Amino acid sequence: MKITAFLLLFSVSFLCGGFTTTEEVTYDLSKKITIAEIDNGNLEVLIDTKAFLNTVNKEIQGKDSQLHKIGIKKGTSLGDEQREFFYIIMSSGEKNIHVVRLLHSRNGKVFMKTASGLRGFTSYDFFIGCEGNENCYPRMFYLDGKFTWSCREKPVCVSDEEAARNPCMSSTTLVD
Repeated sequence: MKITAFLLLFSVSFLCGGFTTTEEVTYDLSKKITIAEIDNGNLEVLIDTKAFLNTVNKEIQGKDSQLHKIGIKKGTSLGDEQREFFYIIMSSGEKNIHVVRLLHSRNGKVFMKTASGLRGFTSYDFFIGCEGNENCYPRMFYLDGKFTWSCREKPVCVSDEEAARNPCMSSTTLVD
């Protein structure tokens, strides 16, 4: 009797599970998205990272530059002051490509907020991409009271000779 009841329960749960479909999560990158929560000093990621990567690949990167890894991190800026900040970073396993976005942190939530040109765009509003050699990756600087990204070790323009020796392209994307 116990075996029959077990088999019946297993069969019903298998059949019921077979009819459920998982709905694909999509993100609207032009809207506010709560990315993570801060719980006892630890970041708890709230987004479906695979779905978020798929959205960024579709909306920003296109099919030539697929991003494969994602992380939500806390960093410390370089420049005039060392200031802590949160950011999301996505990268490719095939090429040296990194895409980042500065995140807001308020009341234990870490979020990406809608860009608003009415107040002037800031580093919080853009996705920044860096592609090039191994030294070409995003770095955050705090200069003149503002956060700013650079794909190089210094937030300055380089000479043509330096650019040829150490290729590093940067891109800025605003999702509207």
